[in-house]
This record gives sequence, C-alpha cells and structure tokens, in this order.
Amino acid sequence: MKKEITLNPLWLFLIISLIFGTIVYPYIKTGTAFMLGWDMRTIYSSNFEALRNMVRAWQADGTLPFWNWSSFLGNDFYSSKLFYFNDLYEYFFAFTDMAYTDAIIWMTYLRFLTAGFCFYAYSSYNGHSGTVRLCGSLLWAFCAYNLQIMRDPFFASFIVWIPLYFLAVDRYIVQKKKFFFIFMVFFMFLNSYYLFYMTSLFTVLYFIWRWDREYGNM
Repeated sequence: MKKEITLNPLWLFLIISLIFGTIVYPYIKTGTAFMLGWDMRTIYSSNFEALRNMVRAWQADGTLPFWNWSSFLGNDFYSSKLFYFNDLYEYFFAFTDMAYTDAIIWMTYLRFLTAGFCFYAYSSYNGHSGTVRLCGSLLWAFCAYNLQIMRDPFFASFIVWIPLYFLAVDRYIVQKKKFFFIFMVFFMFLNSYYLFYMTSLFTVLYFIWRWDREYGNM
C-alpha cells in the first residue's frame, strides 16, 4: 500500500526556498542584477522609485499625491500609474533603502512563496492528500507561466493569488461565506483590473463546474 505524504507547511517553505535559491544563486555569485526583462529595467524600476519618493515625502511633510475624483486627473505619480500601478509587495520595500536590484530578488521570492501557499490553502480546503498538496503547490509555484511572468512583477503579483481567489469561490458555494469572496474580488480587482476582467469571465465557468461537483446539478 502506497504511503501518503504528511505535508508540514514548513517543508513546503523549505523546498520553495531551496528551488528559488538555485535560480537566484548565479546572479548573486556573479554580481549580475536580477533584472529579467526590459520593462523591469525601465518601467517597474522607475515606478518603484516614484513610490519610494512618495513614501519619503509623506514621512517628511505628511502630504500625499494629489488626485481629483471629479475630473479623474492627478499629478504625475497617479496619472502615470493607471496601468502599471505599484503592487502590494513594493509597498513594504518602499520604506527601506534597499536598491531595486536587491528588492526585486526578495519580492520575487515572496511571490513564489505566495503562489505555493495559496495553492496549498486551496488544495487543503478541497481535501486533497498530502502528496497532491505538496506536488500541486510546487507545480503551481514553478509552472512555466509563473516562471515567465516573474519578469513582469505587476502581472506576477496578480497571478500568484489566483488559487486563493478560487478558494473564495469554493467557500461561497459550499459554506455560503460571502465576505471572503467579496474581499478577494475587491483585492484582485485592485491588484490588476487588466487581468481581473479575464479571470472574472473564467470564474463563471469555474462556478458552474464547482456547483455541479458539490451538488450534482446545474
């Protein structure tokens, strides 16, 4: 009889950390900047510095960038971020003096961890075995799409949360838990409205499949 893996979340943390370490080690060893794409070198790095300058101005004099909700016009910080807006992870590092070339390593590491543990939460809720939870979490965290999208942090910071979003859909169907679902819709929309409208269309198909799986009817 095949023995199932009893998954301790600590093991998932260690394995993800080890895999990411092997990815980033050559950059650290050779002193090569972990800048994986042209947008990361230009748009994302400049947006990060703009966010950092905004934080420092707020700390110095308590002011934030101007925004007019009537005319929908703002100063350069907001008007230039309507599409490539700063993501959740950057706000933590904006309070530090860490260079973007170093901060992006830590942010990418946190994104892989987020992806793995979001899938772990999703598979745990659906009662998957320890083997499935471990393999599924690693496969999702380091799938080809995630590896490719990590060069575009703005999009990666949306993709890694998707399992948790569909967990919220599951809880809404099975337990009628509305608050978590509403929160995740709001969070994902703020995270990237550009990707969320595509995800919301797919959610309809997922909802139908999940409802049928739970109740055996449409």
